[in-house]
Amino acid sequence: MNTLKLSGKTLCSLIAVVLFVVSMAGIVSAATDGTTAGATACYGYTTLEPNQQQVYKLLHTAVQSDTPDTSVDISEWNISKDELKSIVSIYVSDHPEAFWFQGLFLWGYGADPNVPISVIPIFELDGKLFTNKYYKATEDTSDDNTPLYDISELTKAKTEFQSASDAVIAEMNAANLSTDAEKALWLHDKVAALVSYVPTNNDQTAYGALVEKQAVCAGYTRLYQYLLQRVGIRSWAVTGVSVKPGASDPIAHAWNLVWLGDACVYTDVTWNDQDTKLYHLYYARNYDAFSGAGADHALDTLFNGRLPECTAACAHQYLYNNPDVLLGDITAQDIAARMVLGDDNKTFTAKFLDPSGKLTEWINTQENMRAVGSMLGCNGLSYSGSSMSGQVGVEIHLTLVSRTEVSAQKVVKGSVQCSTASPADLLTIEFIPENASEVKFSIRIAGCSTEYALRNISSGTYTMRVTAPKHVPREYTVTIP
Repeated sequence: MNTLKLSGKTLCSLIAVVLFVVSMAGIVSAATDGTTAGATACYGYTTLEPNQQQVYKLLHTAVQSDTPDTSVDISEWNISKDELKSIVSIYVSDHPEAFWFQGLFLWGYGADPNVPISVIPIFELDGKLFTNKYYKATEDTSDDNTPLYDISELTKAKTEFQSASDAVIAEMNAANLSTDAEKALWLHDKVAALVSYVPTNNDQTAYGALVEKQAVCAGYTRLYQYLLQRVGIRSWAVTGVSVKPGASDPIAHAWNLVWLGDACVYTDVTWNDQDTKLYHLYYARNYDAFSGAGADHALDTLFNGRLPECTAACAHQYLYNNPDVLLGDITAQDIAARMVLGDDNKTFTAKFLDPSGKLTEWINTQENMRAVGSMLGCNGLSYSGSSMSGQVGVEIHLTLVSRTEVSAQKVVKGSVQCSTASPADLLTIEFIPENASEVKFSIRIAGCSTEYALRNISSGTYTMRVTAPKHVPREYTVTIP
């Protein structure tokens, strides 16, 4: 007698492991190279040993089959049951598009219960298992040849998913974005706008997030990963535990590993999507910020030795709109230079990172904010702020509303590049009016190659002075029309 076991887990929650003892009749063998295009290009696949890769490819054949209960013979590759569980978990992290396979599977063994000889992925949707031969609900009395559920439900869901994802990609293409960084940011914001954090039967899947627009962390993660992959950006779904700010106990969690140019970064769309507020504090951060000492995310041991080094010090510069990391003393000019005037000619907004907490204290002083308003030409103002805090810092959204309209701002934009020893070194950009010695406008930014925007600057000719650590200051003549 051979034996089958049902095993697997879903992200952010665990399901019970149930045992079944049945006949092994009906096991079929797939070709060892029977994969669809792109299966072996996934990152998780590349972390496996050669024999494990063969099992992965056989699993892929069964998952992509239109027929539930497709079983494949893996006896040739002599893997342990723990290896099989890891292979399945890595496969799920690689393939968000296969939303019907969430990691639940049957495995069979012969004389040695620790050496699987077959695997059957179980298709799931809306709390239903699309299977008939090897798994029966205890209350079901139909014969083994009668499916528990109509497979057309799953076929319909695949069509809905494809159509919805095509629409998102078409919308992104219409935005005429040119770089991977721009596309990754756009898709991050789009996923946050589409999805609400609501537990459902499909909350672990990209389908639940995209079609039903409701999901938990795994659904957010898998949808973001899938959309990134569709536009040619590599991403991997990683899992572990997290401790949310203000909480004490770790909970199961999922987030994304993303490759942007030469940098690999971590992004947590779920945490960034806070009800009606969209933050980017957990967008494109390096490993230390997410899982280093004292961080609020910790990876599963499954990923030990499988992850690339994500140590880019300038990873935070991928943050939305390059919100500024304010270091050292804060001035009203620092804040006013970054405020953006809206179409109503009354409302100014800006986003900041506040790793030290100094900005939060500074903003809460009325005298400071009155000075900002004066520099912006406001005849009286009201102001408000919202923030999200975590181990990686504080992100502040600041809004100022003038009681009267103010003139449209002039914006000076550009980029700065240098070869500092540390990409996180602070750069200072100053504008000095012609025939003057005092600095009129200034901005401080972090990064060896980054963009800046200086707002509300008056017309005229200026000396633009750029100062960086370990560099001789450079000066340029700039005319503002």
